[in-house]
Formats: sequence, structure tokens, C-alpha cells
Amino acid sequence: MLNNYRQYFCIYLAWHPQSSDSQKLAEHIFKYIYGDPEYPLVNDIRIPVKLRSQSANSQTESPKAIELNNSLNSAAFVFVDAHMVMSDSWQFYVEQLWQKAQSLAPHHRIYPVAMTPAAYNLSPRIAKTNFIKLGRGTEIEVLQKKLLRVVLHAASRQLKQIQSGTQTNLEQAPPAIKLFLSHAKQDGVDTAKNIRRWIEEVVK
Repeated sequence: MLNNYRQYFCIYLAWHPQSSDSQKLAEHIFKYIYGDPEYPLVNDIRIPVKLRSQSANSQTESPKAIELNNSLNSAAFVFVDAHMVMSDSWQFYVEQLWQKAQSLAPHHRIYPVAMTPAAYNLSPRIAKTNFIKLGRGTEIEVLQKKLLRVVLHAASRQLKQIQSGTQTNLEQAPPAIKLFLSHAKQDGVDTAKNIRRWIEEVVK
């Protein structure tokens, strides 16, 4: 019975092993969504996060395959940079993953992240989709915080779409989430405003 168990939702992070910035972003997301390995007893979101970067074998540059059917729902974030664009095996890897996700949408989606302007040259099949843009020349610490918000926001929108039973084109983002912030008149105004400001930064 345990062998048939599938996690409800899983996040995958994939990047070329020569991209040090992509690795830093992936490690930051892993730490704050799944948990910090140095503090195992601290409560975190604990959404399963699986990393894909190092080569699966000596015959190819691409990593271990992402088996979408291992979970009921998943979101895969692919950090696309010049190293990945120049790799035929990585292009094939992402295209195969993209094609599989299209057949399983909205339960499984691929979110390409443009690490450089060259990212849009990865594949004609994927070029039409909305890449996540982080901004050029920004410090890595700022990018880490921004991408963390983006990942959580994208995952929330996807899960909302799954629960509502609606279907959209894979090249389009899931419908927006509506939030209502309730606060005390005396001491909750500033907190509510800070939360709203944080959310607005995500969707810019």
C-alpha cells in the first residue's frame, strides 16, 4: 500500500550545473519551502522540493528525469541560462518535460525562469510561454527573495485552479488569487499594509 502513495503536491527545481546563481536560487527556495537542513526541528511549509541539476550518468549532461506521475500535482521551475541554451541534451530534457506537462495540465505545470536574455532561445516550443523574469544586474540576495515569492505565488494559483476544476492553456498563467485582509483598527493597519505591499511586489 505504501508503494502506491503519491504526494499531493511537489515542487521541482532544475538548473544547469555550471550556473552558480541558479544553484543559489534553488538552494534558497529549498531552504524556505521544504526546510533548513541545519534546523530540522523548526516548523516550515514542508512542501516537498526536489532538485535536478547534476548529470544522471556520463552519457548526458541532463539530470535525472522528473517523473510527474510520482505526485498528484507538481510545479517545475526551470532556471534557463546560456549554459542550458547551448546544451542539446538540456533542450531535449526540457522539451520532453514540457510536452508531458501539457498533457497533464493543470495538475502539472512547467515555469521557465529567464536567467539571461538568451533564455528565450532554449526552444521554439517554449518561447511562447510567459517566462518568469527576475531582472538583470540585481544582487543575488534580492533575486532569492523575489523568486521565493514568485514560486509561492505561482504554486498557490496553480492549486487554486486545480481545486476549482478550471482549465487554461499551459502557456498562460493560472487565474489570479483574490485575498481579503482583515485587521484590527488599532494595531493591525500597518501590518495589513505591509502584507499588501509584499503581495504587490510579487505580481509586478
